[in-house]
Amino acid sequence: MVEHFEGTDMVEDDEGWCHLVDAVFVAPEDWVEYTRIAFEGDDAMYFVCEGLSAAADESGQLLYFRPDVWYEHHLSGVMRTEEDPQSWSLKFDRFVSTVVSGSMDRLFFTGWLAQSGNDSKRTVNWRLTIPPS
Repeated sequence: MVEHFEGTDMVEDDEGWCHLVDAVFVAPEDWVEYTRIAFEGDDAMYFVCEGLSAAADESGQLLYFRPDVWYEHHLSGVMRTEEDPQSWSLKFDRFVSTVVSGSMDRLFFTGWLAQSGNDSKRTVNWRLTIPPS
């Protein structure tokens, strides 16, 4: 049974994923292609989407997502250039935490991510979605 949240366009499905009504779950390779088009010209969102795609499993899930680990590992990986040493990494701090949180909220509320809880109080689960057209 799908639960609809009154006053929103969000639903929670039988598996506990909360997402925009009619959003479709996708694999990372499909998601990144759609987000490249959707966020063309928005360099920050381009890199966030590339980093999320790199971190997702083959079904598009990011289970027990830790923004600090994602930022320093996956996002650093997609932003590293040839001139950067392999050891180069972005550093996560309070300001970055706010920016990452805002980006994730934007993706969630516009239908590009689904969210579910888990047993951890410090992490959340995300799943790649494509909003309805």
